[in-house]
Amino acid sequence: MLDVLHNWLPHDPTPHYKLYQGLCIFDYLTEFHKANNYWEKELPFLIWNDLTMARTAKQWNDAKYMKKLLMGKEDTNWRTEYSPNNHFMYWVDKWSKEARKAQWKELRERREWGGEVHDRFGWGDQEELAK
Repeated sequence: MLDVLHNWLPHDPTPHYKLYQGLCIFDYLTEFHKANNYWEKELPFLIWNDLTMARTAKQWNDAKYMKKLLMGKEDTNWRTEYSPNNHFMYWVDKWSKEARKAQWKELRERREWGGEVHDRFGWGDQEELAK
């Protein structure tokens, strides 16, 4: 890993055109058993021709699907992170498993009683998740 960082500095986004692909690539439909062997040994590999992933990629590129996924009122502001450099910031959810289960239960009960399901609890297709 350090060789990669020394040879391609994170602050230099210039593409390296002489990049050697060193990972095995498996066809999901015909070489799944090989990929599974790598997975069991925790070795890195690439997989292609996975129809499930192709469907997922198609969904995520559909504006209507994304609007449904991010459902909410028109005036809902969605939070995003901005960084002036190339460092990716992330957050860790601090809710306990019990608190999350209690919130899901409350969402299901609201749905059953006809209440509003999307109550600023995360984001996603809340009605679908609350079923």
